[in-house]
Amino acid sequence: MTHQDILLQAKLCPPSPGQRLITRQRLLEKIDQGLERRLTLVSAPAGSGKTTLLAQWLQEKKRTFMGTAWIALDEGDNDLARFWHYVCAALAHIDPTIKEHVPALLQSLAYSDEALLIPLINLLTETDTPVVLVLDDCHHITDERIHQMLAFLLQHMPEQMHIVMLTRFDLPLHFARMRILGQVMDLSQVDLQFTFDEGMRFFVAMVEHSFTPAHIQALVARTEGWAAGLQLAAIAMHKHPDIEEFITSFTGSNRYIVDYLLQEVIEHLPADMQTFLLSTSILKRLCAPLCASILDDAMDREDVVPPDVVQFHTRSRHYQEMLAYLERTNVFLVPLDQERHWYRYHHLFAEALLAHLTHSHAELIERLHARASMWYEHQGLLSEAIEHALASKDQSRATVLAGLLAGASSHQATRPSFPSRERQQPLLDPLSERELEVLQALAVGATNATIAQELVIASGTVKRHLSNIFSKLGAANRLQAVAQARNLGLI
Repeated sequence: MTHQDILLQAKLCPPSPGQRLITRQRLLEKIDQGLERRLTLVSAPAGSGKTTLLAQWLQEKKRTFMGTAWIALDEGDNDLARFWHYVCAALAHIDPTIKEHVPALLQSLAYSDEALLIPLINLLTETDTPVVLVLDDCHHITDERIHQMLAFLLQHMPEQMHIVMLTRFDLPLHFARMRILGQVMDLSQVDLQFTFDEGMRFFVAMVEHSFTPAHIQALVARTEGWAAGLQLAAIAMHKHPDIEEFITSFTGSNRYIVDYLLQEVIEHLPADMQTFLLSTSILKRLCAPLCASILDDAMDREDVVPPDVVQFHTRSRHYQEMLAYLERTNVFLVPLDQERHWYRYHHLFAEALLAHLTHSHAELIERLHARASMWYEHQGLLSEAIEHALASKDQSRATVLAGLLAGASSHQATRPSFPSRERQQPLLDPLSERELEVLQALAVGATNATIAQELVIASGTVKRHLSNIFSKLGAANRLQAVAQARNLGLI
């Protein structure tokens, strides 16, 4: 058996782009522009149309003088010898003289990485034909030694060579320096999103329906230009005669969307990441402290502050790292600010996650909303707290929060005149003047930090006053304390 016999030849053939595919000229031109640089990096989530775009571009380039090599990578290609065997075989399609050197090149790996790379680069330098090497699904390659060798190749390959990497997330190849030197053409999720014009041409080509501009605008907005979302919408639309009704009902809970995202994204993630995604799918926007709160069992006890603050902040840092990982790996997470504090999920992705959570763990949904409501209340974000209270079907809590919100709306920006200790109090153990001040601040949704700042006291002192207030009013938490105080006419 020869070296060539053990290769799966289908991995070296680019897929056919399809006859009904629309031409996305703006992206094809960007790839053309990238040829002036060393690397074109196409990094976007699953289903963004990366492979299809490059297949279309290569089909057009068949009429030019360029030589192209394609490798469809998978997890098995993390084997060093196997990876470089495929690279050499793909390049041999452009320059057949490389083929006779493959056995010696692979054997040289036993000595050093450069023992393979330097002779290969020298062979490519002697090639008259411009070379484009396309590495599809690069995210499967996790072997550090392969990463280092690819970085060496990018740095030292001849000028007539260009590499295209298609990946769901960036490889750890330290592209920063190359970007500064203008050697990288980046195409991201935002670049690959379908525009209105592309969406119109896509649906006209794919579906036998009469579309209005409003229909297309709604579908492109609903899918956020995600190629797979548009494709799955087109498939589902064939079975739906009423296009208006279809657009209204097309969400991430559509079985085609759920099945695709489960198979292509969610099932490939670690178990703890899956739990995180499903649990946080109830949130319209998310940040690390909020995620820590709804995933923290201690929140079920409605504690004002988690019992171990240090541990809570440790969890918050963990979830911040998890959010950063999801963004870095293009798992349908959209940053909402430059500081990367607040995020949201892609709309269809969030709906698909929530549909899966409803199917698999429906009993958790109300509990998660209740935890989110408490967190928002503690931050003084009462509108969001009410929304989650209603979602948790806790009408009484939502009513009390609405009262707090009404009080906050009428609260003056200046420090209020708090009740004095002389006020008549129907309590066996009356509240002190300071406790009344803290209670008044609670009624307008102030957080512990705000109370401490406004009253010029330490946060620990605020907690002590809260404990005394709860005890004297017979309340278990802030909501009950405020409600009881209103009933007694204290606020």
